[in-house]
Amino acid sequence: MTRKGQYRELFEKRADIVYTHDLEGNFRSVNKAVERVAGYSRAEVSRMSLFQLLEPDSSEAVRETIRAILGGSPRTTFEVTLLTGTASRSPWKSGAGSCFVAGVRLECKDRPRHHRAQESRSSGAGP
Repeated sequence: MTRKGQYRELFEKRADIVYTHDLEGNFRSVNKAVERVAGYSRAEVSRMSLFQLLEPDSSEAVRETIRAILGGSPRTTFEVTLLTGTASRSPWKSGAGSCFVAGVRLECKDRPRHHRAQESRSSGAGP
């Protein structure tokens, strides 16, 4: 398998959402987890803007993050709330960093699962 194929496989097999978007928030790539989490097909998401999937406060946090990354800030984390296709709200912890010149790469972790794992590690119980 080529290196590009290996990266693609890692991208697709992540349980958490991994995606890239351009500076306007239009999705450039999404992994399979977006279907399970957001409740939209990949085809639907590919025609959407990230901001269509976020609560207004979360949208502003992402816009601030994009401005910070463009200003030279390194990787940053923040919390967002997704508005899913089933009209529910889903809290996620996101990490963002620059990806090439014209976009932003983000990873979103299920916030409740992420916190349980952190608590488990700090109590010595393991993952």
